[in-house]
Amino acid sequence: MSSSEELQLTLNKLADQARNSWPGAVGEGRANDLLMFITKTLCEYSRILGQSEPDILMAIEAKRDYSASNYYQEANFPSLESVVLFDDIEAFKKRYPSGKYRCPSCSGESTNPYECNAVSSTKKDPCNWKSYGLFGTLGKGLRVALKNEFLSRPKIDEIFSPIEVVS
Repeated sequence: MSSSEELQLTLNKLADQARNSWPGAVGEGRANDLLMFITKTLCEYSRILGQSEPDILMAIEAKRDYSASNYYQEANFPSLESVVLFDDIEAFKKRYPSGKYRCPSCSGESTNPYECNAVSSTKKDPCNWKSYGLFGTLGKGLRVALKNEFLSRPKIDEIFSPIEVVS
């Protein structure tokens, strides 16, 4: 089976899952919305990441562990225009060499980009804010992805802002 045939087969299966998630016109609408989102996202991701659409979709599908209708959405797969892309982790570290990140909750400096480990002078326990929690980075973070790892880890990360960005 060619990669384009595999892509179409997978898209059809995803549309069927969305279609069967709700009866009638609502299910049909969910299937159409899902297909529109996936095809738009695959086209953009392929162009910017330099990977084929079938490879990207297969990588994403290999990691998906809940319903397609809930998984394929802007929160998980934003436009790459709003994401800072790096070729690899070395390029990220070169651009942000301090290894320190500003917590959006306590404003302290964390050495972890996902979980605040800053301790304030008034508290002895770390803040413990999570960039992946309900409120994320409160709009003060950075969305990043590594091009060389995208097929093995097809995810856009939201991290605390490196101090080089907010300083």
